[in-house]
Amino acid sequence: MALFQDIKRNFQTAVDRQEQEGQMYDRGEINPLQYGLRTAGNTVDATLGNVVGTATDYLIPDGVEKAVGNTIMNMPSEFLQDHIKMGNWLAQRYPEQARDASAGVSVAEAIPFVKGITTAAKAGRRVDELTGADSGKGMLLGSANNVIPGYYGPDKVASVAAWVPNQIVGTVRDMASPASRAKYREQGITTSSQQIMKRAREGASSKLETLIYNLPFFKSLKAGKNIEKGTPRAVAQGQYLGRIHEQAGRLGESSVLGEVMRRSDVAEVVDYYPGAYADSVRNNRLKPYPKDSAGQRKKMPLKMSNEDLDFIEDHFSTVWTEPSQKMGGGPEVSFKDAETPILAIKNPGDGGSTTGRHHMDVLHHAPFVSKAKKIFEGRNNVSPDELFSLLNAEAAVSQGLKEDRLKFSVKGQAADGGVWITGSRPGSAITEGGINYLVKVTTDGKLIGVMSDEHNLFEGIAGKIQEKTRGMVPTLRAMKHLIPNRLIAVTPPMIRDLKGGFGYQHPKGKSDGRGYGEVVDEIVDFKPSDAVLKAEQQRQRGMLTTAASAAIMGQTQGEEGR
Repeated sequence: MALFQDIKRNFQTAVDRQEQEGQMYDRGEINPLQYGLRTAGNTVDATLGNVVGTATDYLIPDGVEKAVGNTIMNMPSEFLQDHIKMGNWLAQRYPEQARDASAGVSVAEAIPFVKGITTAAKAGRRVDELTGADSGKGMLLGSANNVIPGYYGPDKVASVAAWVPNQIVGTVRDMASPASRAKYREQGITTSSQQIMKRAREGASSKLETLIYNLPFFKSLKAGKNIEKGTPRAVAQGQYLGRIHEQAGRLGESSVLGEVMRRSDVAEVVDYYPGAYADSVRNNRLKPYPKDSAGQRKKMPLKMSNEDLDFIEDHFSTVWTEPSQKMGGGPEVSFKDAETPILAIKNPGDGGSTTGRHHMDVLHHAPFVSKAKKIFEGRNNVSPDELFSLLNAEAAVSQGLKEDRLKFSVKGQAADGGVWITGSRPGSAITEGGINYLVKVTTDGKLIGVMSDEHNLFEGIAGKIQEKTRGMVPTLRAMKHLIPNRLIAVTPPMIRDLKGGFGYQHPKGKSDGRGYGEVVDEIVDFKPSDAVLKAEQQRQRGMLTTAASAAIMGQTQGEEGR
């Protein structure tokens, strides 16, 4: 309230002074030039200088103001006293000229402020013209490292605490850097993301990261998969940036990063709607094809009923949830009930893939696989009832295990007798972290299933904070302003025959033929164009001018209020 009272007081002071000087002009005590100058000064003091100056005066920390005061007080006393005496003598000897000078100062203070805003705005419009108005969306999250060492371990709080400082430093540097802003506006890349990818390939860490993870409390976090280095780790950072673009609604050029995303996915990302998954699989011909004895793809793909495709979609669209954004909490919100859900179809990665080995994760390494394989040892077929009974018994046993990644459950039984199994586990792809799987075990020993993952690292952290505070700390709502779209990545149907056979051919992402090392090099070495960089540098100068002028106006309003 004190801030607004001071603004009101300063406004009234300027109004009263204008009225007095209007009367002086009417009486002929000041000339038209003086009256015009003073009117301009009063207008600035009442409006722009008042609001900006007073707000800045309140926002400048006491420590900063004290430091400035100390600097002045440390000047030689004779110097200060002489200048104060001279100022007072001039004001008393020539009061009207002093008032004219004061009015001129008010206008002079405002001119740089307005010029700074105008310069920054004009440069911003130029950047929009060159790169697109929405090319900057998501940049605030574009500096983050998508791996949090130890996050999927027993101490998430410690893992986040160790991870956050480096992210803050990177984000502040990028937002303050004309070059980094220009890179993001042109290609969706930040300087920090380039450095993360470069260090990943070299097996190095930043100085701050090294310092933090060498502290005794955080040393244990740098174990296992979380410190994976090399080209796959660099590619994962690129995938992360691509997902941030999609979630933020960024529209703009991203051809350099686009090569990573074209290999990562097998279809364009689409707005989700009921039936979107089945449509994507059919329209993009994403069903696997059986191979013949010569290893060649047969003409017809795997037969899958519409009911199976609908069952898969119903599962992944409801199993992924996030806390309600309502004050006081509320029921969890599923993906399909989100305001703006979007769907990505992932490369299955059959046979190994730098962007994720999802076929291996789900159809080879998931905990139910060994149980299902044992059921079909020496048998070509199992009756629907027996299959359901045996898998249900194994699922019940798994629920008693300590580690969640080893647990699985029976989701239901299909019309053809196949049994649906589901569970969650860590994925081999660095981008995902935890994944969910849904697999149908058929009566003739085939596994047909999908991997799904919601790209929700930041929403997950923010959601937990908001949930724990029952919505009083709206961290998830704040995050939604940065990345409003919820994104789930799902593989097309994948298949494995437990009895062997000739195998299947699964869809793959598109590639321009270069090795991943070359693709990463292009991203790491990217530099912005001269035109966009120049515009961002001009915007920087405008912002700095505005900030400096605001500080001066804050000092002036503070002195006038004393």
